Amino acid sequence: MNRQTPHLILALAILATPTLAQTALSADAWKTIVTKRSFHDKVTVNGEPVDRNEVVRTLVYRAPGYLLERKLLALAAEAEIDRRITAGDAKDYTIGDDQVLAEVERRASRIGDATEFWKGRSIEEERRRVVSYLRYASVFFPSKRNEWPGTTIAAVKSLSRGTALLAHLGARRDGGGDWATILRGALVRHLARTCTVRFGADGLPANVCMTVDGARLRTRDALRELGEYERSDRALALAEVAIEMALRQALAKRGCLLEPPEVTKAFEKRVEGELAGCSPWSDALLRGYPTLAIYRQRLRLVDSFEKLIRAEITDDALEAHLRQRADVLSGSDLEVEWIRIPFAGNRAEQAVRSATQIADAIRTGKLSFSDARKQHPVWPPTSLRSRMTYAEVRGLLGESEYTDFLARESRADKVFWARPKQVVGPIRGRDAVFVARVHQLRSAARTPSLRVPRVRREVRDDYVMQRFLAWARRIAAKIVIR
Repeated sequence: MNRQTPHLILALAILATPTLAQTALSADAWKTIVTKRSFHDKVTVNGEPVDRNEVVRTLVYRAPGYLLERKLLALAAEAEIDRRITAGDAKDYTIGDDQVLAEVERRASRIGDATEFWKGRSIEEERRRVVSYLRYASVFFPSKRNEWPGTTIAAVKSLSRGTALLAHLGARRDGGGDWATILRGALVRHLARTCTVRFGADGLPANVCMTVDGARLRTRDALRELGEYERSDRALALAEVAIEMALRQALAKRGCLLEPPEVTKAFEKRVEGELAGCSPWSDALLRGYPTLAIYRQRLRLVDSFEKLIRAEITDDALEAHLRQRADVLSGSDLEVEWIRIPFAGNRAEQAVRSATQIADAIRTGKLSFSDARKQHPVWPPTSLRSRMTYAEVRGLLGESEYTDFLARESRADKVFWARPKQVVGPIRGRDAVFVARVHQLRSAARTPSLRVPRVRREVRDDYVMQRFLAWARRIAAKIVIR
């Protein structure tokens, strides 16, 4: 599995999200969406009013995952403080102004320029973040190592060399290391497994983003942490809410929409079964989703749809699906050349224009593919041609279950099923625009058998997902947004 950092994975997932013009919504629907400049604008989806808080919450859920991770730690600290006070702990957990000032000065010193540090930050928001961090650190990482709580010890021991690290630290915390920051990831993973974490899919009201052991993160408070998001981000959040609402409406009409308690139970069953030993917050589970919260929302829709078509999931249907998708499911590989034009910063417009000009010139015979490659960085850098499975093509283009839901069509499909010698592009990826020349699709020597339990499960999951996406796109194309 690709071991990119979670923050990089989530940032790339957002970059790969389809633009509004590429979503499964009709032209009229997304045109209405982009005119909604404010969260306060009234919007209806098929006549049903959209809760403003639902859009804001989805925007929060779409944001880089470290926001929810940070809030998970803060809420877990508050819940732990409440438990200690209830148990008779007389310690004062109040964070004084002198502590806040010292922490702010420490953070600013890392940058070296106070003016640069305060650029884009408000004093009020920075104070709130610092207080939250200091309370978390005081609960889980007190200055003396022998005062670390059992939760912290268990999180550290879960690391590959955690026991050795604890022995190295000895009786006191190592003053040269900021363990509250260094061990933050380990604690997040441990808390995600051991705390009761709830999101919107679990039935929380729209004005609450998340709860941890009962401690709540309100939607309006989470929004303040985001800063100013561009209008396109707000519009895509509204598009996502609109599609989910329409699908829930259709499923409820057929009596197949799972209720929140059923969703919670289904997720916990997954964690205990096929995902046993995997942190619920890990990228192995999220499968390209920006956050666990978004994954849980999508899980409700997919599982509800599976309930709708359960009678149709027969051996004959799975055998036919396996034959149809054999090259995808069996690991067949594609011999393909790429021209890669990276984004300028985070902006794709210039790269799209350049790739369009190159692709048009190649198709009209004004430019050969080989000459075009000489004008741009060779991709892949070590060879003229690359052999890639379907999953690898999707990964290069930044596609995932999450982007499939919003997209009108798969960009990877255009490449993988292209004719030999066909030039495909421009194709927008997660950090660049590509032009591809396909050479040959080489089928795997053997077709998988449904008699193998793992293969059967994979084929079944793919069958349900492909049917779900086709159904969801049909629904999305008919959405009426006012």
